[in-house]
Amino acid sequence: MSTARPSPRVAALAAVAVVLVACGNVGVSPSAPASATRARSAPEVEATESASPSASPHPFAGEDAWIAYQTNRGRESIWLIHPDGTDDHEVGLAVPGEHHHPDWSPDGNQLVISSYAAAEELYAVDVATEEARVLWQCSAPCVGDDEAAWSPDGSRIVFVRAMEPFVNDAPSCALMIGDPVTGGVEQVGETRSCYDRETFPHWSRDGSRVVYYRGVFEGERATGSAVYVFDLATGQETKLTDDALVGGDADWSADDEWIVFSTYPLRDFCCEVSNLYRIRPDGSELEQLTTHETAAERATQPRVTPDGQWIVFTGVNADGRLPMLMPADGGEPIAVAPSGIYTHPAWQPGP
Repeated sequence: MSTARPSPRVAALAAVAVVLVACGNVGVSPSAPASATRARSAPEVEATESASPSASPHPFAGEDAWIAYQTNRGRESIWLIHPDGTDDHEVGLAVPGEHHHPDWSPDGNQLVISSYAAAEELYAVDVATEEARVLWQCSAPCVGDDEAAWSPDGSRIVFVRAMEPFVNDAPSCALMIGDPVTGGVEQVGETRSCYDRETFPHWSRDGSRVVYYRGVFEGERATGSAVYVFDLATGQETKLTDDALVGGDADWSADDEWIVFSTYPLRDFCCEVSNLYRIRPDGSELEQLTTHETAAERATQPRVTPDGQWIVFTGVNADGRLPMLMPADGGEPIAVAPSGIYTHPAWQPGP
């Protein structure tokens, strides 16, 4: 079963009739689009370690990196937790509205988050001082910015912009790149309906390409999706997977040799079997990393840790939507927290 997809959500235009079906989106984006310490490398843990977060000692005990994530404790908000499940706390309290989709600056000092308030804007939040600032203005024809990711050198942020014109009650969307220092913004992808936009773009580690997925829709119903790579120098888009595989959220390995992705992305499909796969950036050597067989357990929203050793992802099961860690080439997952709502996890880079 699929969910309807509003294009990055536009609070300022909420009166526009874009109907949302909330199935499968508790604690995640509504289908539209303390002091912090620096990260250490992830510990070398055998893939056979227990997945129980109550194991003693926890495989990540003492790891002082943060995992940023989105949750819905009273409202959509961004929190930090250590990989061993300790020091769980909210950040971004100075940012108005609901908070979505965290991503780290490459030095690990800031988060870029989406603010859903009177307008939908992107904020940079200093995790040590809690200082927050709007990255750039969204003025007409812009109606909302969302799904941002910081470039590996820190000089650019890729994101999705919703804009006029509206067609069949849905805004148009385009892939954009902004400068977090000057506030300058440029469009790099073509303008299209927000239903089949570039969804959750992430940078290659060399900064030359972006990976994302596109949904396939019949009206407001998602029927498939596929993973794509966009070359920023040439403007060429390469489709890596067939729509029938229903490839979704994607990220790059540390050496840019692999792209890790999930099937049946959580924002668009509420009740399907989701597994993690990896594939070469040219579309070859597809490999399955997890083997869930029913929708009772799902592996979604993968991000590769900065050192490339682990995949942090959202594991869906009877206990909730949990941050999980798995060796980058596959293996037994390790739960960070025992229960609750933790989505869009991202591991803090080191200095």
